[in-house]
Amino acid sequence: MYREIEVGGNIYKLRLTMRNSVALEKALGKSPIDWFMEVNKSFDENGTPSIRVADVAIILHSMLQSLHHGITLDKTYDILDAYINDGNVIFNLLPVFIEVF
Repeated sequence: MYREIEVGGNIYKLRLTMRNSVALEKALGKSPIDWFMEVNKSFDENGTPSIRVADVAIILHSMLQSLHHGITLDKTYDILDAYINDGNVIFNLLPVFIEVF
């Protein structure tokens, strides 16, 4: 069970195992569910959620680990850059993340 995203012509399979969930919680300093709840409450006057890009990178990195062994956090930054270069915005990943959870 995983969710696929296409970035820069590459397909990435996102999945979150228990081990990666625990690592993600440590990296965020809080439960990922708490993180999503905070994002859900933090929309600005334009309707854009207030999120730290570093958190998005950490979450994506955690979700890549199960099925893409060896992808580093630096490579995850490259994937996010390619995602934006493909015409996306970082906020489009939030529904994908929720689906993976």
